[in-house]
Amino acid sequence: MIFAALLLVVGSVNLTGQETGKKLLGIWKFDVEEAPYEYQTGKAIFYSEDKATKVKLAFEYEDIKGSKLKVNGNKVTFEMEVQSENVTVVLKLVKDELIGEAATSEGDIPIVMKKLKKK
Repeated sequence: MIFAALLLVVGSVNLTGQETGKKLLGIWKFDVEEAPYEYQTGKAIFYSEDKATKVKLAFEYEDIKGSKLKVNGNKVTFEMEVQSENVTVVLKLVKDELIGEAATSEGDIPIVMKKLKKK
């Protein structure tokens, strides 16, 4: 469940890396076997709203809002609350992938998100 919170995040971001911020916008798909079944597959949607970058992680049955979303260079971080637990997500933008982990009370869960191409 904690991983679900990790992936179902909506938050705002203060972009310090303009280039990373632009590359971040779009839809990112992920599959995480280590997560509980209902949170193993989903999409992270990064978008701009009110001069801020936001992210929404969408799973089949639920979305979760996040906070403290920041971009610093090629590093993306945010927090979210899942089942009354705070989860911190730290990702690094490498080409068209976001690679990192979600820190939970049960341990760190590795995450790889791949950007979907525009059609």
